[in-house]
Amino acid sequence: MFWNVKYYLSFILLVLFNIRPKKEYVQRMGKALSMREFNWIYEVFINLLEQDLLYYRQNNKISTEFLNEGNGKGTIQSYRKIKGENILLFEKIYFKDRFEWKKTIEFYDNIYSEAINSNIVIPKLLQVSKGEDLVVAYSEYLFLEPIERSEYFGKAIEMAARIANIPCSYNKTSFPEFSDYDQDVNFNLFKKRLLSSLSLNSDDKMIELIKRIDQYIKHNTVRILSHGDLCNNLFKNNTLIDWDRCGYYPVGYDFAMILIHTHQRDELSIDDYFTLENEFYSTIPALTSEDNFKMSLSYFTLVFLQYNPKRTKILRDLLLSEIKERYRSM
Repeated sequence: MFWNVKYYLSFILLVLFNIRPKKEYVQRMGKALSMREFNWIYEVFINLLEQDLLYYRQNNKISTEFLNEGNGKGTIQSYRKIKGENILLFEKIYFKDRFEWKKTIEFYDNIYSEAINSNIVIPKLLQVSKGEDLVVAYSEYLFLEPIERSEYFGKAIEMAARIANIPCSYNKTSFPEFSDYDQDVNFNLFKKRLLSSLSLNSDDKMIELIKRIDQYIKHNTVRILSHGDLCNNLFKNNTLIDWDRCGYYPVGYDFAMILIHTHQRDELSIDDYFTLENEFYSTIPALTSEDNFKMSLSYFTLVFLQYNPKRTKILRDLLLSEIKERYRSM
């Protein structure tokens, strides 16, 4: 209740005194209005934040519809379908200074054409409206057909390999943040959880080892184009949306995220893990050595296991032992 009062109060201060609310309050308000389908109030709210930012507003010629709310840290966490005569768009509002928008525009400017040439269906970015602090991106609205849960894992691995093999001509050093997965809030959270759990056990040697491995992965592992969030964004017919967490990441990043997300309800054994890492490597053998891939995959799997740390503690401990031996042999 306290948080509700604070962000509604921030809205009142914006209306009466033009005092701009914190980003987190903008997100909370955006999500709240989206969940309640208050389109008119939502448009007033956005207009108060950035005048004339929205290209399309609800009227007798344009209809707007809120879609499922999201949790992206770089957006206001509310999305709309815009429909009118000869118009069908998806609207997403980003914070201009957050890496999600920077990665989105970098992807469309430099990688999009090569990605669609690899038989990946990606919505076109059609219009952009920039304000002082916010950016509205209008993209092609696609009708998305979900993949059956039993098939998702295999399809996601196929897609991760397809993305990794895209022959990108993009200069990987011209935009350093594009290769910085440490900016991802979830990755940082899970890494802190891992180090914290080791700290509780007073395992200082393992903490130092994990930190050294982290640096080794950053500087010595082959980097490939990665989507960064293949957990929920893949649909039938090779349709892949939401590229705002993509980048040139170490070779195991996407594969580890898919593994943990799709097996979060399963008791995955270490033998299962070894079988899967061999299967993963078989999809990209020309891109890196097997040792390089397995070292990277085991590190990111270890980090992403913190998504559900209580359920995966046994696998975590076994993987810690394995990664220690792998690092020593590198």
